[in-house]
Amino acid sequence: MFGSRKKAAEFERRIEEYHQALLRVAQHVGVDIAGQASGERAAVVICDGIDRLVGKEPIDTKPGREERPISASVRKIRLSGAVNITVRQGPEPRMEVFASSVSDLSKVLTTVSGDCLTVDNEPMMIITSGRGVSQIITGNVGAISMSGSIINAGRNIFRQGASVEQRDEPPKLSVEVTLPCVSSLRISGAGNVLYQDMQLDDLLLDVTGAGNIEVSGKTTRLEAEVSGAGNIRGFDLVAKHSRLRVSGAGNIKATATESVIARVSGVGKIKIAGNPSERDTDVSGMGKIRFVDYLASVSAN
Repeated sequence: MFGSRKKAAEFERRIEEYHQALLRVAQHVGVDIAGQASGERAAVVICDGIDRLVGKEPIDTKPGREERPISASVRKIRLSGAVNITVRQGPEPRMEVFASSVSDLSKVLTTVSGDCLTVDNEPMMIITSGRGVSQIITGNVGAISMSGSIINAGRNIFRQGASVEQRDEPPKLSVEVTLPCVSSLRISGAGNVLYQDMQLDDLLLDVTGAGNIEVSGKTTRLEAEVSGAGNIRGFDLVAKHSRLRVSGAGNIKATATESVIARVSGVGKIKIAGNPSERDTDVSGMGKIRFVDYLASVSAN
């Protein structure tokens, strides 16, 4: 019993030391934290005070949206990073960028070179401990060394340049694109692409990493490849002729109405709908190729 009281007293003493330390930091910064309901709120007030002292703009938490220029000549889209893209087929080219806050819009990087649009985000590294604590480091980070304890109540830690920011969750970044003819989609990273209701002669889909592509519409010839742990969901894309390849642990779901060539190496899977009469399949490893019944939402005629 005496030992428990001693530990409780020591714990209370440590809490009071931390409280007094926060008060001293707040006084030095020039803010008042006496009325704050929690230590987290007090820390936010102190960080805001530091930002004002160094001339840093406060984070704008309102959802962000901006329109960026794009040419109708773009035929290919390449995604590198953790951004979600929605592609629509239409005569008027348009590109809109969305972020969970206005301050995060600049993190979405869009560049056009020739007929290719590349979408990326600022470099981001997510470190997760075994107890579920995430640290997300973005921007031009040289090196970080840590010793001792970091107490982080219910938030992620973002380090950007020479500053540290705390947020409830990683930024949500997305791009919506309307173009007359996008015939190539490539993903390297962990992003997602949704391509809806398109009609093309030829379509190339390529996923390297853990990204996902979902497509719907009609095409004469489909070429789809997954290397890594990504997925291509294309049952609602009606193709006459399909060439499909999976290497690694990825998956492809595709529809072919006349012919299909399918290859799997590794533990990946390919599922084929459309009941094609010409079938050329080969599996090396523990993977699988299956022909399935699926009624596509797009007519094959």
